[in-house]
Amino acid sequence: PGDADTRGETWRALEELQESGILKDIGVSNFGEAHLEKLQKTAKVKPAVNQVELHPAQKMQDPTLLEVANEAGASAAQVLVAFSLANGFITLPKSVHAERQKVNLDAAKIRLTPAQISKLAALDEYLVTAWDPIKDHAV
Repeated sequence: PGDADTRGETWRALEELQESGILKDIGVSNFGEAHLEKLQKTAKVKPAVNQVELHPAQKMQDPTLLEVANEAGASAAQVLVAFSLANGFITLPKSVHAERQKVNLDAAKIRLTPAQISKLAALDEYLVTAWDPIKDHAV
């Protein structure tokens, strides 16, 4: 996504694949607002999704997270899944262990309060581990 010269060309190729029936839906990944606006000027098809990087990255022992987990009667991992779901994110927790998979599924039952959601949202440190669409001014 960081290559401004090929984004439009790549999108046109995706549109052609969709038109031919090879792809059902097409989308982008880690696009900032400016990138989406530029794409929409020439795109025939609006992106179905903008997949963005979002992960807890070293937050499992954060005092605020642990406080919310204690209040919710859940693990820190469950609270992070519940937080993602409360924000409408498609959440992909990973585990090969059956018990952890069950715990992850149980997180969908947790209802965080608006105050808890605000506390967790305030933990954002804007950690980016790949291409940063916000700092890329070559739209």
